[in-house]
Amino acid sequence: MLVIREDAATFEAFVTPPIPIYMQFWLFNVSNPEEIRYTGAKPILQEIGPYTYEEVREKYSFEWSPELGTVSYLQNKSYIFREDLSNGLKESDFVTSVNVLMVIASRLFAHRTDLVSRTIWTQMEKAMDLFEPHRAGEILFYGYQLPRFDFDYSGLDEICEKLGQDCGMLNATNGFSGTIADILAAGGVDVPQKLEDNALGFLLGVNNTNDKRYEVRTGEQGMDDFLRIVTWNGTDSLNYWQGPEAHYCNMINGSDGTQYPPRLSRQSILRLYTSELCSVSLYLTYESDGYVHGIPVYRFVPPREVLEDPLVNHDNLCYCVPDTSYCLGAGMLNLETCLGFPLILSTYISPGGAGWS
Repeated sequence: MLVIREDAATFEAFVTPPIPIYMQFWLFNVSNPEEIRYTGAKPILQEIGPYTYEEVREKYSFEWSPELGTVSYLQNKSYIFREDLSNGLKESDFVTSVNVLMVIASRLFAHRTDLVSRTIWTQMEKAMDLFEPHRAGEILFYGYQLPRFDFDYSGLDEICEKLGQDCGMLNATNGFSGTIADILAAGGVDVPQKLEDNALGFLLGVNNTNDKRYEVRTGEQGMDDFLRIVTWNGTDSLNYWQGPEAHYCNMINGSDGTQYPPRLSRQSILRLYTSELCSVSLYLTYESDGYVHGIPVYRFVPPREVLEDPLVNHDNLCYCVPDTSYCLGAGMLNLETCLGFPLILSTYISPGGAGWS
């Protein structure tokens, strides 16, 4: 009955999981931005949450390979805000958070002292603030509009010449006007897809989209590898991670985490692959027995070694970007290699295992 095929009794549950899936977010409101800006005060953060969203998954565009015992598909994920599960919080709530774009820009200009870089940074400081209030829904899914800039100062070259000053570097700013995407493109920089609409949100563009094609085992040739991912986006491995143990970090293992083969035991290792976490393959191990609605269950959690300090667990050395001299501590993962901009994922680590923070 579990084998995945169109006439199976369980196929509808495979297409759209019947059990509700929820994703919850906690945002940090910076309550003293003025003191930070003008007196260098320590940030006072107020944790606000949970903002709860129901995640609806639907698989489609099936391609069957009976001889291989596999099926490939696309899967859309949609997120619906559940105010009734959000403790009275609303998507319209204003939250003052760190301006991620400003932080990224400051990293790019940190060691640039030339006239053009200093001028561009000054204009960015005029148009944006390091701490900005935006609605919670905009910060998460809907995005908020970014300002347009005019950094094209090449026309001032003649004025500099009349003043007897060498402003030749201003010619390098030719075309540096418009949206952030326009300016990056003029500078020959690859534009992150998230910035193409001149808006910014952590999950902007994710709602009601797929994360490329999966090919999985149907169980027709045996249930031991039921729903194991064979390929994702046409490949059976990744190329994001480099250096020692790169093969280990680039492996695509397990299922998507929604279903596993039957007859699991306390000794089983549950492997899962999630592209949302920058294509990191994770695994879960047995923690304890329990009951859900009276049904006896085994609880599985990510063990500490999954994101242990690479200097302790050498399997994780390939997560040190760009090399092992940049290793982060336990529970930290640099996602820049696949996102294209600097972002670090952190977890909290407890004696019982790791949880996503």
